[in-house]
Amino acid sequence: GSKIHASCKKTYWDKIAKKVPVGVWRNIENFSVTNPGATYRPTNHQYKLNFIYGTDITPSTLQNDSMFLSLVDFQTIQQGVEDENIFIESLAQFMQLTKIGDGTILDAKLATKRFRVHVRVKDCTGEAYLMLLDWIAVEVIPENAAALLNGSFDEV
Repeated sequence: GSKIHASCKKTYWDKIAKKVPVGVWRNIENFSVTNPGATYRPTNHQYKLNFIYGTDITPSTLQNDSMFLSLVDFQTIQQGVEDENIFIESLAQFMQLTKIGDGTILDAKLATKRFRVHVRVKDCTGEAYLMLLDWIAVEVIPENAAALLNGSFDEV
């Protein structure tokens, strides 16, 4: 994977630093994702993680560095960039699409309405369960979930 800039307040440093050794897979819950800013950018990643008071870091059961999902924008695929790490294939069949989840993400300054879509698909190897988050999927699909489904959740 790629390196990403992460930060936390000095008061949380002792609690968090020992839980995130370099090169070790971890599950991280309750954190914020922001733009890294222009003045100090230790990586060229487009986002920055901010560990907050409620951040929980636990060991990950996933330990295989060759198995990860990295989202690629649609223009890269259209340009035909050959990369063995980019999977370009049609999924055989949509099995089930649940209603778009409606949730509110609270921030200190504002509350933002966000959407998620749970998709169950089946291909030649079996079934897979996917969850598309509108603020991540926009990098792959240039429309948000509500606009993509045109307000109707029974079409797909």
